[in-house]
Amino acid sequence: MTVRTRIDRWLQRHSRSVLYLAVTDFLILFGVFGVTLRLRFMPRIDIIDVPQLHLIPSASFFLVYSLLALVLFNEFRLYQRRTWLTPAMHLLILLKAMAVALLVYMVLQYLTKSRIIVESRLVAAAWATASFLLLAFNRLLLFPALWHWATRSHMERRVAVIGASETGRTFARRMRNEASRSGLDVVGFLSKLEPAGKEIEGVPCLGTWLEISELAAQHHLEGAVVTAENVTHQELMDIAEDCVRLFGWVDIHCSRAECLTLNLDPDTHLDIPFVRLRGLPTGPFVLAGKRAVDLVGSIAGLALLFPLMLVTAVAIKLTSPGPALYISERVGRGGRPFRFYKFRSMRVGSDRDGTRSAAILRHIKDDEPIQKAVNRANVTRVGAFIRKWAIDEIPQLFNVLKGDMSLVGPRPVPRADYEAEDPWQKKRFDIKPGCTGLWKLFASRDHIPFSHTALYDIYYARNMSLAMDVYILLGTVRVVLTGRADV
Repeated sequence: MTVRTRIDRWLQRHSRSVLYLAVTDFLILFGVFGVTLRLRFMPRIDIIDVPQLHLIPSASFFLVYSLLALVLFNEFRLYQRRTWLTPAMHLLILLKAMAVALLVYMVLQYLTKSRIIVESRLVAAAWATASFLLLAFNRLLLFPALWHWATRSHMERRVAVIGASETGRTFARRMRNEASRSGLDVVGFLSKLEPAGKEIEGVPCLGTWLEISELAAQHHLEGAVVTAENVTHQELMDIAEDCVRLFGWVDIHCSRAECLTLNLDPDTHLDIPFVRLRGLPTGPFVLAGKRAVDLVGSIAGLALLFPLMLVTAVAIKLTSPGPALYISERVGRGGRPFRFYKFRSMRVGSDRDGTRSAAILRHIKDDEPIQKAVNRANVTRVGAFIRKWAIDEIPQLFNVLKGDMSLVGPRPVPRADYEAEDPWQKKRFDIKPGCTGLWKLFASRDHIPFSHTALYDIYYARNMSLAMDVYILLGTVRVVLTGRADV
């Protein structure tokens, strides 16, 4: 893939508004630091040696820190539409984010005592104040004006609404009535139930979603919003895959994916919640970063937990005949098998329990919400304890170290369970399985249908990030510390 193609796909995947805000945020944060540093130590300091393009160490550090601040801004929802559309909330969130950015900078300076972190509190305070004022001006005045100008110049993103449901009609009507705030131009509907050419909410039905490739080229579509209600999970995933292939993204608001819009703090188109699916991350920096986190996390975990592992292995051997480790074949990325490690918490041979296998198959095929399909009579005394506190899961860190698993991802399953899944559900194994995942956070709270588990995994696979991994890992720690790991 050429560099030009990679850039085109990256631009296609991301909202123009988000790109504008991220770039201007970075330029303001880094530029203001350079100006305040120059003014504070003027004329004894040159931030950059222009002929050699050499940054002083403090500026080099702040270049990186400004990029990290964008991650912080993202966590404060500063790149979500619902934040932009409420000026008072936007200003308050921006103030909080800048206060935290300043606090983190001061803490780093205090803890490290590094010379590359400028010690002057005056520089830090001036940077935070001036950055906040410029960011507020850009985000609350300049950005809305540019957005309004782009709308008047017909530069909105051209989208199709897939599904002429009541929600879809409401969406189209609101986007057209409030075009200056939406940033989207609804070109038409794609529906199996309405004839091509029929007008719905003032826009035509272009055809069916089965023709989306041809219609996208014909009408110069740049994206789609799925509001269809009369679709199966398989059809929804097929639509999403087609849209991601064509546009790099798709927004979904329909009952089939309601668990995502209800539980994952979704963004909104005006006040209509949606979740966004993108293509699988393929960038070398993303994949290398995730692998680096997995390596560091697994090595640190094994080193810290080695005494606990040793005690657990001895306790299992002393209280129950059989090996301390339970080793089985599980399915990983792309359906490939690997050897999966756990501490044995059940009597030897319990994995051949036909009742348990039947319950799992019903959970998958009939989408029944169930507790963990475990015959408690087969759980050993030590096993009950280590399952409650997730101690039995610790050996999976060896799988992470080997590269078969990640710290965060879909749950690995036996081959029989994998073969029982529908094709759309197997999409969650487009990435490595994980020790924990979004499914863990919600399954520990409610007994959820299998379709919800698959949707959480697919959403994670299409939106994975370091920030989401941290959120899931911290949430898993909370689940474990409250003794709900085996719920």
